[in-house]
Amino acid sequence: MARGGVCHAPLSSRLASHGALPYGGAMGTVINLRQARKRKARADKAANAAANRALHGRTKAERSAQAAQDERQNAVLRGAFRGSPQEKDQ
Repeated sequence: MARGGVCHAPLSSRLASHGALPYGGAMGTVINLRQARKRKARADKAANAAANRALHGRTKAERSAQAAQDERQNAVLRGAFRGSPQEKDQ
């Protein structure tokens, strides 16, 4: 310390020199808690969405493409059916 009790060194370096800071004197960064909460909520929501995608499978585009393919196959089968017209609808 300087003479007269005034020290111009930062508080973290003064405390670190006396062993008062267990983490070596590096001060943590100041964060906005509102932004941190929002960031965590977005990350949680993204993780939940990924789990739901894995759980529920296909996208809407994949489901509609499969439905169109199934309809085409059913149309081919109905056209190739041998029998009376009433039996085709069943």
